[in-house]
Amino acid sequence: MTLGDQRLAADAGTTVFVPTGTWIGVENTGKETATVFFLFPEIGAEDWFRQVMVAEGEDRTPLPKEKLEELKRKHHIVFQPPNP
Repeated sequence: MTLGDQRLAADAGTTVFVPTGTWIGVENTGKETATVFFLFPEIGAEDWFRQVMVAEGEDRTPLPKEKLEELKRKHHIVFQPPNP
């Protein structure tokens, strides 16, 4: 995973504290399916996920660019390209 400017190995069962405002990224480099859980201290993050994600097996219809930008502003989401 990426935490700020650090790349870390997070094995099964690992818990990682992410300070407010810290960039995070998760990449599964193993051969097995990874399950990642995020816990948020404030209400509202679930709205982001409900609007941009789809359940397994559902058709993925991309959101219009304007709607995605509106959601990013509302939820203070900023995307950063992965570190090489």
